[in-house]
Amino acid sequence: MNIRNALIEDVDSISKIHVNSWVSTYKGILPEKTLAELSVEERVEMWKKIVTEAETKILVYDHNNIGILGWISYGNARDDIKYKGVVGEIKAIYIDPNYIRCGYGKLLFQKSIIDFKKMGFTRVYLWVLSENIMAKNFYQRLGMICDINYKNEITYENINFQEEMYYLDI
Repeated sequence: MNIRNALIEDVDSISKIHVNSWVSTYKGILPEKTLAELSVEERVEMWKKIVTEAETKILVYDHNNIGILGWISYGNARDDIKYKGVVGEIKAIYIDPNYIRCGYGKLLFQKSIIDFKKMGFTRVYLWVLSENIMAKNFYQRLGMICDINYKNEITYENINFQEEMYYLDI
């Protein structure tokens, strides 16, 4: 096992996992046309910018024999959250669909929590689509709690979705 900071050389793998995870996770939630049009190349450009910026931390799970199997991005909260304490945000966590339920997501999550504590955060949160039952179950198993006071409506490809906030006091 090797959890480490993402490097610019990891952007191709991060992007492939991002697209493949969307196709796997959001099948039946997002339109098939939308999923079919997802572009690894576009994600590569996006992730090059994110990996080189200082505001978002990205960890990858780099398996010695296989390569990168998943990643997590996190940092300062992007939202104006009215919680006491210092709040951090898990912005995204994706695992190669071939390796879901192997424990890699949990390990990445746990490592991010260690980092959040070192950075002085007392609470972390994330947003998850209401329709994404598998992710919600995963976050609940990690001890995260759905805050029914915080819901967010987003529009993607002219379709409205509801997001729910999950948080964890650390």
